[in-house]
Amino acid sequence: MLVTGYATGEADARQRVQQAMRQIAMSVRPITNALPPPPIPTDRLQARMPLGKGGQGPTAWEAWLEPRGGKPGFSVRFPHARSAPVSQWQALEPSSLNAQGTLSILQCLSWTPGRGVIIVGLARADTTTVQIELNKQPLVQPLVHVPVFERERSLPVVAFASPRLGPASVLVNRITAVDAAGRMLGSENRQGRAPCM
Repeated sequence: MLVTGYATGEADARQRVQQAMRQIAMSVRPITNALPPPPIPTDRLQARMPLGKGGQGPTAWEAWLEPRGGKPGFSVRFPHARSAPVSQWQALEPSSLNAQGTLSILQCLSWTPGRGVIIVGLARADTTTVQIELNKQPLVQPLVHVPVFERERSLPVVAFASPRLGPASVLVNRITAVDAAGRMLGSENRQGRAPCM
């Protein structure tokens, strides 16, 4: 933090400005979003449970809280994908989730015409919206706002799932968790990754 001031004229005026600057600097206290979030309790994430489902036809999806090998994690399934169901699992690292705000799975819809991408993931419990930043391309909305779900279960995490993002060449730059006041809680940097390439 930098406190600056400006005064012209007599030394008395400069002294009053310096005193005011000193008082401002001394009165500053940390705000809540500048403090590290409390650790995520993993014991409540060890049960296998459905988080939600959406989409339709070949792009219908199911999100699950699904521990494997004693480690918490989550998965997304596409039970009606052509030829065979498609599934991905992601380990849940509480420290990474706290730092980044989200942990996500980018699933290329390779079995559908035009492909496209659906992003499913978990976010910190204080997240209300997830922002997905895409590279600007024709027919692609550069910033997609996705509401979270599963807040009513009082889990230490919430879940989110994007609509179908397309075309197949879509590039994902960043996934950001945002709270009810509009503050960014953390960002998952995807560095322009193309899930369908």
